[in-house]
Amino acid sequence: MIRHLGAADYRAMPWANGRGTTTELARENRPDGTLSWRLSVATVSEDGPFSPLPGIDRTLTLISGEGFDLLIDGTRHALAPLSPLAFSGDAAVSAVGVKGPSLDFNVMVDRRDWQASVTLITSPHRFTVKGGDLAFLYMLDASAGRAAAGDLIVVQDEDAYTFTEGERALWATLKPR
Repeated sequence: MIRHLGAADYRAMPWANGRGTTTELARENRPDGTLSWRLSVATVSEDGPFSPLPGIDRTLTLISGEGFDLLIDGTRHALAPLSPLAFSGDAAVSAVGVKGPSLDFNVMVDRRDWQASVTLITSPHRFTVKGGDLAFLYMLDASAGRAAAGDLIVVQDEDAYTFTEGERALWATLKPR
């Protein structure tokens, strides 16, 4: 099954630490109501701590703006544009060296349920999703009117999606544990 989500499907919400907002693109909760997985975009405009998310694995990708670094458990990590960085939500994390407003793409998964990966896709390719896996294309650039920048294409249930010339996206795959 393939679903195409756009701005009308997304939900803006405050950060848990109250220092900004995020736009939730897609989410699924566990039966007990806690987070199973979530994809979102957020603007980082100032240095400051990230909310702790025990039990959650995170992957953050800088998609636009002047950039910033992440301080993760005391170690500084430079964020290169469109290069995903995975880290534990259990870690003490802060944005540091913020040069100006920057937009990032986030994948968060409960590590008991999922293993996530994020890859930049820039050339034509056909993706096939295996049973049980979930895959998402967050469109950075689009062509032929199929999708707009900022749209999310959800691919699941052993379906396939053909990525065409002129499109650029982040491909997030969630594999069940």
